[in-house]
Amino acid sequence: MTEIELIKLAEKAVEKLKEKNKTLALAESCTGGLIGKRITNVSGASKVFDCGIISYSNEIKHRILGVSEEALKEYGAVSAEVAKQMAKGALAVSGADIAVSVTGIGFLNQRVHIVFSTQAVQVFPVCTFYFVVRG
Repeated sequence: MTEIELIKLAEKAVEKLKEKNKTLALAESCTGGLIGKRITNVSGASKVFDCGIISYSNEIKHRILGVSEEALKEYGAVSAEVAKQMAKGALAVSGADIAVSVTGIGFLNQRVHIVFSTQAVQVFPVCTFYFVVRG
């Protein structure tokens, strides 16, 4: 994605969250807070953005987000299972309605999996995304 596309995506996300009166929490690993930065650059984001947790290390994934050590050992940090647990952990520590997590590695030949419920779609290189909605 280009810089302009990323900005527009963040603007659209904030707009949709406002329309739906929902709040967002993030659990980021490979992106190192980039998603949160993009969101908070949008005017009015404070109405919809609850928190962002940068959990680059497995220890923080486990200690702060509650990712099980078993999942980290069995599936590895770059997996849909760990991304799912990260998103659930972000939801648990925040007051947000929606949590998004992203985990991955920095090799460009990898693919991102955007996972919602049980569906996964390959989209971008580098990371795994997982979305969890409260309720």
